[in-house]
Amino acid sequence: MDSGRPLVVVPQGREAFAAERIVVAWDGSAKAARALNDALPILRAATQVELVSVTGEKDLEHTVPGAEIAPHLTRHGVTVDVLALPAMDGDVAETLRNHAHLTRADMIVMGAYVHSRLREMVLGGTTQSLLRNAPVPLFLSY
Repeated sequence: MDSGRPLVVVPQGREAFAAERIVVAWDGSAKAARALNDALPILRAATQVELVSVTGEKDLEHTVPGAEIAPHLTRHGVTVDVLALPAMDGDVAETLRNHAHLTRADMIVMGAYVHSRLREMVLGGTTQSLLRNAPVPLFLSY
């Protein structure tokens, strides 16, 4: 986690790897921005990129989530759709898992461990939940 490099975590049993349909988990944080920029070469090559903000956990009400970063992606040659999804029962990880499944995504790009590691260990969190039960490979930046 302290390498300063992104990490791709592939779920057990996954035999093939593709990166055609990618979901980028976006919450406006520095970690999310780092993941997005670390993944630019993969995002450019994808046929479908969705920038997904899950509302309900963080205060994203006063902005159009993802609208501020979409032009950046466009300038870098990435065609992107911006979506805001309500958190399913307040669970961001489950919302992302469900969306990845429904859209048949090949990968989720996300910033990891926005909270302190102690808080993540005690309370859990989106990163930990997705690492335990990833529906698709995860591209993580710390």
